Amino acid sequence: MNRKRVATLAALIAVSVSFPATSLACGESLYRVGQGLRYKSPSAPLPANVLIMPTSERQKQIISKLIEAGHSVRIVNDEQQLAQEMGSADYDIVIAPLDRKGSAGGATFVPVAADREEQRLAKNEFRRSLKSSDDVIEYLKTIHYAMSDRDKS
Repeated sequence: MNRKRVATLAALIAVSVSFPATSLACGESLYRVGQGLRYKSPSAPLPANVLIMPTSERQKQIISKLIEAGHSVRIVNDEQQLAQEMGSADYDIVIAPLDRKGSAGGATFVPVAADREEQRLAKNEFRRSLKSSDDVIEYLKTIHYAMSDRDKS
C-alpha cells in the first residue's frame, strides 16, 4: 500500500513539473492562477470602464471583486447620479436595474433583472443582461462578452 502512495505522489509531482500552472487551469480565461495552483482569483482579460448602480449588498460585494479583477468601476447611488455620469464620462459598460435604462451614450447598457418578468424583458431588449442573483463570475463573463462585442463592431 505504501508503494502505491509513493508512486501516485511521484506521478503527481512529475505532472506538476511537466506542465506550467496555467495549463492546469482548464483554459478558463477569467481566472488568474497562482504558483502551484495555490490560489485562483478572477481576472479581466478585457478591462472595462464600468459605471454601476448597485441595488443590494450582494452587488456591492461583487463590485470589489470586479475591481480586483482589473476593471475600473465607478459607483452611483441614485438615478440622478446615474444620468449625470452617463452624460459626463466615457464608460464602456453601464450596469443598472432594468427600470433605470436610459441613454447610455456610447456605453453598452447591461440591465440587472430583479425578477422573471424583468429577465424576459431584458432578454428581448438587450444582447447582454444580468440577474440580481448572479455571482461575480457571471458579471465578469457578461462584461467580457460585452467588451468583445464592442471590439468586433
